[in-house]
Amino acid sequence: MKQQTFIKSVMVTSVALVLSACGGGGGGGGSDREVSSGGSLSLDDGGYSTRKASLSTQEDFEGTTSAYQSSEEALDLVTEVEEVINSGGLGEVAQDGATAQAQAASVDLACENEGGSVKVTDNSVSGVTDLRYDFSNCGLTTVSFGQVELNGSYTYKESGSSSSGSESWSGSETFNISGSFVASDTPFALKGGDSWSETSDAAAEKATLTLTSDVLEFKKGTSYVALQGSLITLSVEGDQLSLSTQFKLISSAMNGYVDYTTPSPVVIDLSQETLCPIQGVNRMAGDGVVEVRYGMDTGTGADVVVEVNNNTVESYETCDEFDANVFPGAL
Repeated sequence: MKQQTFIKSVMVTSVALVLSACGGGGGGGGSDREVSSGGSLSLDDGGYSTRKASLSTQEDFEGTTSAYQSSEEALDLVTEVEEVINSGGLGEVAQDGATAQAQAASVDLACENEGGSVKVTDNSVSGVTDLRYDFSNCGLTTVSFGQVELNGSYTYKESGSSSSGSESWSGSETFNISGSFVASDTPFALKGGDSWSETSDAAAEKATLTLTSDVLEFKKGTSYVALQGSLITLSVEGDQLSLSTQFKLISSAMNGYVDYTTPSPVVIDLSQETLCPIQGVNRMAGDGVVEVRYGMDTGTGADVVVEVNNNTVESYETCDEFDANVFPGAL
């Protein structure tokens, strides 16, 4: 699963670029630009997906970055659980001969708690990774989250090929997990999935990574966060990196949702000493709209312009100045 860690790190970095570039404050109302609704929600018992979150102050913006980090917490949890299972520290549950033969592609592992188990089914073949984890009251100790107890299932699929400097990878994962953080006796649930595709051509100096998710929900105690209708495209051609992002972020902490889009892709010239975008527009819309415009898209000669409800509230000659003054709550 060499691609999974890479894909997740790129996703975090890419979305961080969008979130951290949406500073500013002030104003309410504004125009609407809805993100695709994506898949259906099943854990939103607070109705947060039905109302726009307040977006009128810098504190509101900082709250959205915290909400996005909460969604990443769910994926980090799954990764750490996988690491425990794959570490080789769990013993097999004893099976009789007939059962073992019938489950040739599966192995039942005893978890750390009495009676807890996880069945690992490996249907991988050459060039294709196909894994499924089925949890039954499975207690495990993770590095960052301490002891957790899990029920439900997680699947991971990946395939790829490489030849003469060209690579192509695609994969997907699905989540339907419930459980609890043992130390605090806090219940949690994680549902949904995501998929990705990556192509690269070293000779042509081109690469494209696309990440999609209809819906990903994470409920922890009474806290709820979800990503819906996510589409992230990161491409590199020569020295130019281009990022397009859209998703709906729904959160109990925000008491609603906000839409993230890039009406004009954010473009960075990797040959420059500064990684300030040379063009692009980041847009965040809830009960109020913030747009951050870069380079050619400012229309003013400034490196960065921040608009709230179509009114310019900040203008920065250099990206460094913008970073120092507007990023305090960013990822």
